[in-house]
Amino acid sequence: MRLVVFIEDPRMFRRVVEELRRRGAAFTVPREPSLPKDISGAILLTDVDVQVDDGRVFRVTPDDWERRVEEALCALRGKTAYHELLVGVDPGEPPIYAVVADGELVAHGAADPERVVDEIRRLLERVPHMRAVVRIGDSGPNVDTIIEQLAAGEPLPARVELVDERGTSKRNLRLQVKDRDVASAVNIALRRGVWVEGVGKVEDS
Repeated sequence: MRLVVFIEDPRMFRRVVEELRRRGAAFTVPREPSLPKDISGAILLTDVDVQVDDGRVFRVTPDDWERRVEEALCALRGKTAYHELLVGVDPGEPPIYAVVADGELVAHGAADPERVVDEIRRLLERVPHMRAVVRIGDSGPNVDTIIEQLAAGEPLPARVELVDERGTSKRNLRLQVKDRDVASAVNIALRRGVWVEGVGKVEDS
């Protein structure tokens, strides 16, 4: 299937296109000012009320466009959701996070210790998945703060593990991650850890 972007709102169009380009996704944009008729069977990201024969439509709004982009990318891969979402957090200064969905790096960034958990919660809501694990490196100045933040508020809908950080600073060539800090967060995400009791979802590893 092919991915088509037809969004009338220029600001929304720019956001969606920039995210798709960042993710390396192939897509087309119709040249016509109105939606063309030859998109049967396509996956469509749009902000207009329309249907596509034998295809799928993901309607974006200012509040949920990131979620719709993720759903469209899943559909492009023949999925309704990723099987496993792994979130790795390098608790350095500042903490760096990375999100790996079915072996693909889908997001990464940095946030203050008090805000990184809010970012994790947002990503868990944004990226459709069936199972999620949040893995935190066991060394660094912000480990305790991050775990305390994870334990506060609504239970996190993910298993939380503490990971041995030794050797995680190496570049991750499999996912072509060259940035050392991001590579560390990715490597933490991919390494099994020890369940943090009382924090997050309880399930078998």
